[in-house]
Amino acid sequence: MKCVVYWYFMVFLVYEVTAFYNIALGRNVTVYFYNPFRTFSTTNLTDGSNTTCESLEGRQISFRIDLGKAYSIKSSVLTFKGYYSGNTTLQYHDDSNDWPHYVYKTFVTEIPQRVEFDVQRTGKLIVYDFRKHMTDALEFEFCEIGIYGCETDHFGSDCQQCIKNDNCEVCDVNNGECYVCKEGYTGPNCSMSTDNVALHKSTELYSNDEYRVFLPSYLLVDGDTTQPSCIDFKSYLNGTIFTFNVYLGDVYNVNGVRLYFTYEGAADNYVNYTVGYSTSHPHSGIERISANSTEVIIPFPHKIYQNLYIAFTLLVDEIAEMNDVPVLLCEIEVNGCPPNHYDGSCVCQAGYKGWNCTEACSNNTYGVNCVYSCGHCINETCDHVTGNCSIGCDRGWTTSKCNTACSSGWYGQDCVMRCSSHCITPDVCDHVTGSCVGGCATGWTNDACDSAFNSGWYR
Repeated sequence: MKCVVYWYFMVFLVYEVTAFYNIALGRNVTVYFYNPFRTFSTTNLTDGSNTTCESLEGRQISFRIDLGKAYSIKSSVLTFKGYYSGNTTLQYHDDSNDWPHYVYKTFVTEIPQRVEFDVQRTGKLIVYDFRKHMTDALEFEFCEIGIYGCETDHFGSDCQQCIKNDNCEVCDVNNGECYVCKEGYTGPNCSMSTDNVALHKSTELYSNDEYRVFLPSYLLVDGDTTQPSCIDFKSYLNGTIFTFNVYLGDVYNVNGVRLYFTYEGAADNYVNYTVGYSTSHPHSGIERISANSTEVIIPFPHKIYQNLYIAFTLLVDEIAEMNDVPVLLCEIEVNGCPPNHYDGSCVCQAGYKGWNCTEACSNNTYGVNCVYSCGHCINETCDHVTGNCSIGCDRGWTTSKCNTACSSGWYGQDCVMRCSSHCITPDVCDHVTGSCVGGCATGWTNDACDSAFNSGWYR
């Protein structure tokens, strides 16, 4: 009988873990059995030895480790004794809100003795579940759980302090660079705003068949449209329907959905899709995928409440002509804006900033994106929307925004004072103080050249 096992993990397992210390070492592991329910605690799984194993049997079992506080996790290694057959899916999750929220890894034939993941995030409560969706229970020996990393906001083998900018949420435990940006930002050092509202959101991707195969959906919302951040669907052509769910977590004005494929085969593929949210407004269609056309753009102008789904299947007429090349789906974008934004570029209304456009411009700025500086206003403050100075201009400046100097020949408060005709260049003076540029004409003194020399002084 073919076995189907689903595992739910909360760690990242690594190819090279010796540089980071084992956070799990010596921690208590609580094991939960379901149907029927029972529980026990053990340290055999975190004692650093692969010889002290737990013999387990069941259809649904959870393993939970409380680290006491959040850590920056680089990787985790699970060690089993022997090999166990079955179509097995491993899923990762924890108690933090870091992205990716879930990580899946599928073993079609057997679970190896050593299972490794390498992903960066933070976590305090580490949870591993496995669920078998067939009638018989799975028997196995579980020997060790290793979790490797640093204190939060630290990185590298010596766990030095990260230096994060204001747009960075989580730094990469490997190199200290920003790994997860705050909502609304992407790119190097989280310096770019984005209208892809699915970026780094919680997702799932699974087959709608009896095996319910879960694939690593987080790869489709990581902002990377190239390998190795893709999923190969070559084994699922002509029949298998997949459902992709993205949990947006807020209300968005969505414009459309974009799917990025990579395919270099001779035979054309077709993606048959349905896009919708909840049970409302489904939109269906078929688009061709070829070596020269790998982007599928789906218009979908709706206000989305929380969640959006895409059900799709990939079709090909002549599989032999594909030359055994992969059919890679690399990214799914959901393009839209929060409700307070406007137009396709997701710009806030003038005078406001922030992801939800509820924060007024600050630091003497105003206008769209708060990119304009206030003029020479009294008290250095202006209207955050229009830039107008509400209580007037400093000396030497005029117009509603106080960004224009007094006209030539005039100076002072409200530009009502006339430059002296006794300047060395008549009627040319500093627009703020009235001081004559270049000095005074013969016989006149003071900065404004408005005082005649005493006849007894002049020679």
